[in-house]
Amino acid sequence: MKKRISLSIAKDILGISSDNIKKALENGDLQFFTNGVSNRKYLTPEAIENFTKSRAYQKLKKNTGALIYLRCLSRSEQKKKDELIRIYCDKNNIPAVKVYELVRPGIPSSTQAFEKAFEYLYNRKVNRLIYDGDTEDVEDLKKCFKALNFQVQSYAEIITSKEAKAQTLQNLQNNITAKLQFNF
Repeated sequence: MKKRISLSIAKDILGISSDNIKKALENGDLQFFTNGVSNRKYLTPEAIENFTKSRAYQKLKKNTGALIYLRCLSRSEQKKKDELIRIYCDKNNIPAVKVYELVRPGIPSSTQAFEKAFEYLYNRKVNRLIYDGDTEDVEDLKKCFKALNFQVQSYAEIITSKEAKAQTLQNLQNNITAKLQFNF
């Protein structure tokens, strides 16, 4: 007997609304079977996996964004990282939800940032993680995103982007020019 997954559970697994599940069923994008007696529709794990790889699913999920989870030693470091992330997300048309935490050496980090980040994931507001840091909470978030087959990128991957570096350099030059003009 096939493993049966109800539509309400599939909705939670896929992170889309009941209406979108019904549309996918009607359009034939999501394969189902019935139990014969009550004619209730069920899905198989294979059908869900195939659907997550389909273009129809990607269209439904395109509006979810990236969770930016960064550890920073100072406000100036946070601003620098924020600028590079903003450039990257704008260029790639990725909505971003940012969770930063200032880290102080010798002082344990709070769980508040992790809880906030996990809430975004739980509520399916994000489907990608951009992280910085190698603490336990970062590793836990990476595991969660990977388990859901969501994209996981390190901040280091982002900053090596030539476009991000070039744009940041241009912004710095513009700021210096503006300050010099203001002073004269």
